[in-house]
This record gives sequence, structure tokens and C-alpha cells, in this order.
Amino acid sequence: MRRTISVKIDAPIDFLQFIETCNRIYNHYIDWCFDKKSYNKNKAHQELYDKLKLEFPTIPTGLIQSIRDNALE
Repeated sequence: MRRTISVKIDAPIDFLQFIETCNRIYNHYIDWCFDKKSYNKNKAHQELYDKLKLEFPTIPTGLIQSIRDNALE
């Protein structure tokens, strides 16, 4: 027997904006994959990392790299 429990979480507005920003970074990497027809993490890092760091300065660098790894896998 399985039971599902629904729990409402009152997420602060800042957290929701943070998640949307992470989603935008993820989509940049996915778009790159389709454009370049490649899943090479090193090439994606070389082409996108500096641009993304400038566009999203509040996101920690380690998180940008983790998002890249998830998007390209």
C-alpha cells in the first residue's frame, strides 16, 4: 500500500526567482547541445561559462557547473 502526502510549502519569492534563474541556465546548456549537436562538457564550459557568469552574477560558480553537468547528461 502506498500513500501520498501533500504538503504545502510557502516558498519565499526569492527562492522561486532563484529556481527560475537556474532553469534559464539549464536551458542555455540544452540549447547549446542542440545547436552544436554535442554533449561535450568541456566544450560547453569553454563557450558558455563566462557568458553565463556575467549574465547571472548572483549564482555561485559551482552551481553553474552542476547545472551544466546535469543538462549535458
